[in-house]
Amino acid sequence: MSSLFGPIRQIGYVVPDLDEAITNWLHVGVGPFFRINDLQTNYFRVHGKDVPLHLDVALAFTGEIQIELIQQMNEAPTPYREFLLRCGAGMQHLSSWSDDYDRDVSRVRANGLEQIIDGEVRIDAENGIRFSYWAPAFEPRALMELSQVTACSQAMNDRVKQASIGWDGANPVRTF
Repeated sequence: MSSLFGPIRQIGYVVPDLDEAITNWLHVGVGPFFRINDLQTNYFRVHGKDVPLHLDVALAFTGEIQIELIQQMNEAPTPYREFLLRCGAGMQHLSSWSDDYDRDVSRVRANGLEQIIDGEVRIDAENGIRFSYWAPAFEPRALMELSQVTACSQAMNDRVKQASIGWDGANPVRTF
C-alpha cells in the first residue's frame, strides 16, 4: 500500500473503442460493466486550464479492484487523448480513494508530485466527486489518481462490486 496515496482501488484503461474493450474484458470473465455515457463534470482542468471533457466510461470489479475503461469522445487536449496517441490502448492510471480528499491532496502536493488533472464528476446540481491525477517522476506513462469518497460514490462503487459477486454472465452491460 502506498503511504502517500493509500491502497490502489482502481486500474484505469484508456481505449479507442469502449464497446470492444468491454467485450474483451467480458471474454476473460470480468463483469458486469456499468456504462456511463457522456460523463458530466462540474469542472475539468489540465495543468490548471479548463478543458472540455467528453468521456464514455465503463466500470466493473474483479475482486477488490475496480476496472475503469475510458473512451474520450472529443479531440480536446487531455491526458487520456495524449496517452492513447502516444501509447495506444492500455493502463493509464492507478487510483486510490480518499475519505479526506483535501488532506490527501495537500499531502501529495507537499511531496512534490506534479498535479496534471483537477476535476469534479457531476452527480447532480449540488453534488460531485472530486478527483485529481498526479505524475510520479519515476513513471512517465501512468498517472496516480486520488478520488474523493462520498456517500454517492460509495453507493455507486458498492453497487458495481455487488453485481460482480457471483455474476453468472447475465446482463453483461448495464447503465447508471
